[in-house]
Amino acid sequence: MNRTTLWGWVRSLAGSSGVLLVGSALFFAVAPFGRATSPSAGEVRLVYDFAESTHGFVADFVDLPKDASPGLYDLRSGHSPRPTNLGGAPALMISGSNRSDDLFMYWTRRVTGLQPRATYRTRLVLEFASDAPSGSVGIGGSPADSVFVKAGATVAEPRRVEDKDGWWRLNLDKANQSVSGLDLPVLGTVATPPGTSGYQRVVLTSSAEGEWVTTDDSGALWLTFGTDSGFEGTSTLYYTRLEVAFTPVEVASARLTNLSVRAGLSPGQTLIAGTTVAGGGKRFLFRAAGPALAAFGLVGAPDPALALVPAGQTVPIDGNDNWATSLAPEFARLGAFAWASGSRDAALLGDVRGGVTAQVTGGSARGTVLLETYAAAGDLARPWRNFSARHRVGVGDDILIAGFVVGGSGSLRLLIRGIGPGLTPFGVADALSDPQVAVFRGTTSLVANDNWPSALAERFAQVGAFALAPGSRDAAVEVEVDAGASYTVHLSGVGRTIGEGLIEVYVLP
Repeated sequence: MNRTTLWGWVRSLAGSSGVLLVGSALFFAVAPFGRATSPSAGEVRLVYDFAESTHGFVADFVDLPKDASPGLYDLRSGHSPRPTNLGGAPALMISGSNRSDDLFMYWTRRVTGLQPRATYRTRLVLEFASDAPSGSVGIGGSPADSVFVKAGATVAEPRRVEDKDGWWRLNLDKANQSVSGLDLPVLGTVATPPGTSGYQRVVLTSSAEGEWVTTDDSGALWLTFGTDSGFEGTSTLYYTRLEVAFTPVEVASARLTNLSVRAGLSPGQTLIAGTTVAGGGKRFLFRAAGPALAAFGLVGAPDPALALVPAGQTVPIDGNDNWATSLAPEFARLGAFAWASGSRDAALLGDVRGGVTAQVTGGSARGTVLLETYAAAGDLARPWRNFSARHRVGVGDDILIAGFVVGGSGSLRLLIRGIGPGLTPFGVADALSDPQVAVFRGTTSLVANDNWPSALAERFAQVGAFALAPGSRDAAVEVEVDAGASYTVHLSGVGRTIGEGLIEVYVLP
């Protein structure tokens, strides 16, 4: 959020206090996002039977020194006979010995004939032969359970690039070993059933939702599949078949580009915000501003610390306490207001696949924290699906307010809910008895609601929101917002009532 926008946004929240809690089952919708067209309306299905030929796929190896001897690493690939117990027909063979704690060996080819600048939901079925039974033990890791299969479609051509240490790396985001990359997610491992011997057939499939990707100006993409090994030994695989389905997806030209929530934190309290993203992985910049808020006349939390926790889990996958100044150019690129070098604010770049919560603590004294989330990298076709904020709702300056910015062009339709009584079935004590919700663009009120209309129940189901009891005093509205502007959602209690409240914002398909 830039400085001008932030000033009005933060000042509108001045005086808020308490702890914001957003979590697990209340906030992670899994309903399909977007609309896939039928096969007759443009779905493309490709089948590559590698018994026939290589079908134009070429092999390469990365995560090894530039001057590494191919013989030392036993790097081999070709259109070779598969094991005799599997019929002996040709397959895409690839083999390598991991002598550097990591080795990625892969096959890739360019696919043409898709619609230019079109977004597709990509789903894959990959078949191969492996001789590594699950549970087997090896140096550095299991030859079965520590060798991860990754596959995906990208607009960028996969190629090896030299890093500053003289090693070959992949120019795509594949992450490392068991972690899914933005470009190449994990499908599974090379493991065969426990106790088996010799080469066995293995079939892996991508997630049901698939990965969303946008073609280039000529309607082309690159298909890539391979293994990311943590086993320090030799792996030899025979790829026998690849099936790919490209299903066109209609994507709104408008999209959420950043989110913000502000709360007052006392020692021992935690601010938690939850969000989900559709269509695969996406990289976000998360910021927890405390000391930096002094520039806006606020008493910030003295030393915020930030942690990311995947939806449905309790263990953080990343965290930060005191931001790295190397992130300053990223702040500027995304339009975030600058921080003083060496300040005790917190920030990190984190990859989100599905749902995640960002959790913030404030330090040894009470103060204000502003938690911001910016879309930083990943296909723009992979949008935010929803976000939520829960907090104790007070009166005056202590009502609950969440903010968001809409980028792109055109408009976006949103379902926005203010929940109070609907929290009680989830064990939330002292829920706000009669919430009312209002949506603002700047100081202009766009829409408001006290007691949700039953006609919206169908919309709740459409986006995967939990049901509300008929006639409950929760609030909900449907609103269309224009791109190129920032908005706030205000949640308060009718008759100056107070209690725990929840704001939810869902993007409607």
